[in-house]
Amino acid sequence: MASFNPSNYGISLDTQIVRKIVTQPNIDFGKSVFSSEPMQVSDFEAYYLSLKGRGFDFFIFDEEPEYAQAYTSHPVGVSARYHFIEMITQGGHSFNHPMNDAEIRITHSDLDEKEIQNLRRIYKINASFRPFKIPVQVSQRGLTDQDLATLNANLSLFEDRVRQSSSLRRDSGLKPKFGSLQKVPTIRGTIIRRSSVNPPSNPSIGDLWFNTGTAKLFAFLSDGTSTYWVEV
Repeated sequence: MASFNPSNYGISLDTQIVRKIVTQPNIDFGKSVFSSEPMQVSDFEAYYLSLKGRGFDFFIFDEEPEYAQAYTSHPVGVSARYHFIEMITQGGHSFNHPMNDAEIRITHSDLDEKEIQNLRRIYKINASFRPFKIPVQVSQRGLTDQDLATLNANLSLFEDRVRQSSSLRRDSGLKPKFGSLQKVPTIRGTIIRRSSVNPPSNPSIGDLWFNTGTAKLFAFLSDGTSTYWVEV
């Protein structure tokens, strides 16, 4: 019996690739983190100040270099990080949903599956504090899904406002200042508890973790209310 050739039945190569990859159960396609309905904000400044009043602060950070190192086929005018995060959280290239790995490979031939998974991993690790495609970092966890959607719906206003008053500008050559930390704890013993892609479970304040996926070192810190893995 002759083998089945999808091309003989009008099934395009791109569709064949998508179907083949979608059937693999171990691939993380991600999900939209901005799926909630945004609030209708008539006065963004007032809304921004209300977030500050709830204890949130926002900073500009230097984008992780791995995105730009992985591919160059992103649209002119936006960074590799901006475009990749837009694809996996919202969509792009006529896809109106968060794109899966197959769809990204079709639209960006300079990205292979391993590179896509690595960039997804980097975003996932940092998403608690860097959920947006613009280079704005949140000082602490706790923004609601509606807050995230509202800020994402007003990105230009949001980024402009943060740039006016950001107390963390890593692109200025200064050392980062985490305004939310009331007290930076002494790093006791500087124990690297784990070298792995995923952060260790049950860490102690001051522990260090080397992320083998991004080749970056993180310290486990506390602001007195919450705890965070902060890049060293």
